[in-house]
Amino acid sequence: MPRPLHLEPHFSADELKSRYRASGDPVESRRWHLL
Repeated sequence: MPRPLHLEPHFSADELKSRYRASGDPVESRRWHLL
C-alpha cells in the first residue's frame, strides 16, 4: 500500500507548477499535477 500523500499548505500555485514541470518521474509528475 502506498504512503499517504502529505500536502504542505505553504506551496503556492507557481511552486506546484514548477515541481510538476521539473519532475523526471512520470508518477511523481502526475501526483504534482493532481494537486
